[in-house]
Amino acid sequence: MQLRRAAIATLLVSSISAPALAADFDTTIAASKAAMMANPAEAFARAEAADRMAARLPPGRPRAIAEATAEWLEGEAAGRLDRPADALPRLETALRKARTAGAGDKLVADILLSRGWSEGTLGRVQPALRDFQNAYSLYRRAGEQRGQAKALQNIGGIYHDAGDDEHSLAYYSQVAELAGDDPAIGLAARNNLGETLKALGRYHAAQDEYRQALVAARRLGSNLLEVRILTNLASAQVHDGEIAAGEASARRALALARGEAAGERPFAIGVLALAAERRGDLADAARLLDMTFAGRDLEQTPLSFRDFHESASRVYARLGQDRLAYRHLSAFKRLDDGARALAASTNAALMGARFDFANQRSRISDLKAGQARRDRQLAESRARYQTILFTGALGAGGVVLLVMLVSLLSLRRSRNEVRLANTQLSDSNESLAKALRAKSEFLATTSHEIRTPLNGILGMTQVMLADPRVGPDFRERIEIVHGAGETMRALVDDILDIAKIENGNLEITLAPFDPAELIRAAVRFWRGPAEDKGLAYAAELAPLPPLILGDETRLRQVLSNLLSNAVKFTPAGAVSLRAEAVDGRLVILVTDSGIGISESEQEAIFERFYQVDGGTTRQFGGTGLGLAICRHLTVAMGGGITVESALGGGSIFRIDLPLQVVAPPADLPVASFIGDTLLIVEPNLLAQRIVAKALRETAGDILFADTGSAAGALIRGGGISRVLVQADHFLQADDSMAELRRIAESARAAGLFLMLLHTPIDSVMDDALRALGADRLVAKPVAMKDVIAGLGLAPPERPRSLVPALMEN
Repeated sequence: MQLRRAAIATLLVSSISAPALAADFDTTIAASKAAMMANPAEAFARAEAADRMAARLPPGRPRAIAEATAEWLEGEAAGRLDRPADALPRLETALRKARTAGAGDKLVADILLSRGWSEGTLGRVQPALRDFQNAYSLYRRAGEQRGQAKALQNIGGIYHDAGDDEHSLAYYSQVAELAGDDPAIGLAARNNLGETLKALGRYHAAQDEYRQALVAARRLGSNLLEVRILTNLASAQVHDGEIAAGEASARRALALARGEAAGERPFAIGVLALAAERRGDLADAARLLDMTFAGRDLEQTPLSFRDFHESASRVYARLGQDRLAYRHLSAFKRLDDGARALAASTNAALMGARFDFANQRSRISDLKAGQARRDRQLAESRARYQTILFTGALGAGGVVLLVMLVSLLSLRRSRNEVRLANTQLSDSNESLAKALRAKSEFLATTSHEIRTPLNGILGMTQVMLADPRVGPDFRERIEIVHGAGETMRALVDDILDIAKIENGNLEITLAPFDPAELIRAAVRFWRGPAEDKGLAYAAELAPLPPLILGDETRLRQVLSNLLSNAVKFTPAGAVSLRAEAVDGRLVILVTDSGIGISESEQEAIFERFYQVDGGTTRQFGGTGLGLAICRHLTVAMGGGITVESALGGGSIFRIDLPLQVVAPPADLPVASFIGDTLLIVEPNLLAQRIVAKALRETAGDILFADTGSAAGALIRGGGISRVLVQADHFLQADDSMAELRRIAESARAAGLFLMLLHTPIDSVMDDALRALGADRLVAKPVAMKDVIAGLGLAPPERPRSLVPALMEN
């Protein structure tokens, strides 16, 4: 390839005369553009050759524009070769030269479009969006309809990555309108529309878009594109329940999947597997899935295999192939977590970008308004000049000329101010973004630090409330302290979640859980406050799967928030909850007969810090963060939340989430260790005291260790049967896993039962903890009764406090 590039370069720069060199330059540029899509390596070689030719052209504006054009194509080709870090410096140079030389809008827009694509590839969403929007404006000014379509398509892609299908649908629709008779742009627009509509569950409309994309693919004569779109069409048909039609489309794709399109065969076969699963033919589905994943490392599959992994986890589980089902479930979780992380980070960047652009537009509008005033003043000065000139005093004419000169200089200075303001705004926006990030990090750090002592206070107040020796008067005072602490912890948790959302660090951790038990627990928690207000309080659970895959902690948080609001904003009447499985979705309705929300306010209540009015805030309290967090959490979990309400007529909040059923694992026997010694590895002395009081009637003898080495020494000393480790304290150290690994190795060597408690951070850390080989890995927050059950301890004979705060930090 290097010899070939050298030969091309030698051939193409051999001309000596300037006209011949310029003609060869144009030919080479055209060849680079023609090769860009099909062979970017060839396009890069030709662009380099063109760059060398441009350097031999006579100095001047044409040469600068030629150099900018060649360097733009080098950057574009480098980006297509998946080298965005190499592309960006070339594109920066090209942009500087094009602007200095006064190149036309189209070339500058072309460079901006390429730079935005490379920035987006590197995860720099805000600058990418800015480049795409600026490119669109330039294309529009230049009357370049095809360029406008490409810019809008890239903007739609950013919203698609953010999971904002409604916005991406709007942009892709504009692309389709601008595409006209251009088959390449039309194909991409129609296919993207189909993918977005399919994500929204509008399968029939998606099929219409795919069929239009097929027409464009056949016009282009591309077998590869036709196979891809046929496969997409087949998937939409299967999801829409048109199984036979979907299988027919997938088989057509298979028949065409030859030559350059041979790599598309696994996807067509995967769609046939989805159809077989829908038909209930599990054996055929398994056979097809075996073909889909043949020769592939299930730990390295790309995002395009996510749906097939999900289907495989269900099919193999129903066929009793649990090990294979688990491998596919793990692969699905890996890909789904990656997609959610991308959506969360892109969403956060988009929110920042919207804020930046709003401020920028406001500032520039002010400057333009000032410019308009100065223009009017200049026009008035010119009119006065003409009047005085005709009246004839030469001296006065000289004065007027001076006024005109000052006005013209003022006009030029004001235009320069507008340009300078744009540059300053870009710098100030960057500084603002850094300040916002610093603010969010400060909130997150401070909130986390506050939770540690606060949880100790709450844990100890619950232990005191559970002590029968505490008298009624003193108990009432403790309850007041505990209630205030719970309110403060809820506020701290809200601030911590908002900081995570702003930073794009909101994590959704998928694990199997029992949805009915979670919902019943949430309902039980708010029954007391509801009945204290004299409210009718009821829950209705339709039959739900015994085990689903999802984020139990986050769903509990959403339910708790909605039930809390329902009880808080219902002075009299009733609060109820209904949960059911509907068409593969988990639907939960929280209904109240409270104060209600006007139609104009129903969307605004999901904004941060929003309260319907000051009177409501004074009467009921709250920060206005809860519903904003609920919306972010439900969207991050692949669903959404909506409200139906009328002022004075109560409210119905509807949660709609994907329902992924998991086959329940075989029950693991838990030995009883009553009377043996429990070792708790917990560095926090206050937490040690709380645990001792909470477990004194169930655990027998309890020993504490505050370091891994101390735990190892106690284990080697004998007499210990179970080890409970608060993992979070050790994960904050620099070598986060080393000490935990030593504890786990000591416990396994002694044959002891090991339970790790941890706060879910991300899937990588969860996998690392599982690899330690603990008998139980339990995510916090967790009720003490569940810790007791997990350790195989007998429950106390009389009711005791669950001390939930103990296990939260």
